[in-house]
Amino acid sequence: MRKRKGSADHDSSFTGTLLEGSSDLKQCPKKTDAASDPGGSGTAMGRRYRRGGLMWRLRKILIWVLGIYITIPVIIKVCPSIQAKLVFLNFVRVPYFIDLKRPQDQGLNHTRNFYLQPEEGINIGVW
Repeated sequence: MRKRKGSADHDSSFTGTLLEGSSDLKQCPKKTDAASDPGGSGTAMGRRYRRGGLMWRLRKILIWVLGIYITIPVIIKVCPSIQAKLVFLNFVRVPYFIDLKRPQDQGLNHTRNFYLQPEEGINIGVW
């Protein structure tokens, strides 16, 4: 339970003697002006600070989005291997653990597996 400042129970004698006995300890005055309250407890300066912070964050987010929006197409244009992987998605294997060398296992009866070699080092599988 709180004690009132003017009550007789208020025990400031201990802190008072500490402050009087030691010259190193000093009390700091409380700041109550609007400039010292950057969090904005309803003062005009606090509101202005918060709006500036919100606008700064929105501007920063917009810069990031535009940066990503510009850099991804540039990277894809500069690296054609990335472009080919994104178009064909040949590194994605869905459904997993299917052996495409055996079409009979997938219910494709009367199919045969052929491999064409248009150039050296390139094999194309055909059913």
